[in-house]
Amino acid sequence: CDKSYKDPATLRQHEKTHWLTRPYPCTICGKKFTQRGTMTRHMRSHLGLKPFACDACGMRFTRQYRLTEHMRIH
Repeated sequence: CDKSYKDPATLRQHEKTHWLTRPYPCTICGKKFTQRGTMTRHMRSHLGLKPFACDACGMRFTRQYRLTEHMRIH
């Protein structure tokens, strides 16, 4: 692979994609993941699940960090 990264940690993370096994396949599209949590997060995109809700306005999000970002407007 000819990708390059300035940050050594990012390079190591990318290198793992070449040799890690991916035992968690998506049952909808077949994409495979190294971690169950990553596959679960991916499944939300297919299923339209948005488990993180804003208590102030009810807006919903697929990821916790998106809710945290949103809360700054309240």
